[in-house]
Amino acid sequence: QALANTMLEKLRAEKVLCKCSCHMTLSTPSQARLVKGNVVAIGASANCVNPLSGEGIAPSMLSAKILYDSLARGVKDYERRLKLKVAKEMKFDEAYSILTKFVESKLTPLDLLSSIKVLRLNRYVNSIGLAKLAMKALAIA
Repeated sequence: QALANTMLEKLRAEKVLCKCSCHMTLSTPSQARLVKGNVVAIGASANCVNPLSGEGIAPSMLSAKILYDSLARGVKDYERRLKLKVAKEMKFDEAYSILTKFVESKLTPLDLLSSIKVLRLNRYVNSIGLAKLAMKALAIA
């Protein structure tokens, strides 16, 4: 709780620039535009939402922590670390590839559901080898 309060104090905005909303894009964090001028994207605005499962709270919180840790080193450090860490954690590239295959009708709905289960398993299993083996077993790797 103390860490959260400290973060909020240090990141406290002096004024609200805008209140806006938009449709979510299905792309990877590596494809996101993270910095423009003095505005930095975090969370959903930085594509930190899994395009298959819709999970976004954990990677969004991770993006906020990475920004906090990078403040002293600048936004380029934030961009680099976010693209490496969040994409790795959430397997965005795999999810995006699976979704693209489904949209192009190369996967059946059952294949898609099986893929989602594997992607969720990836989050809890540290062994990338097991995840790749599971993906190959589903014939989608």
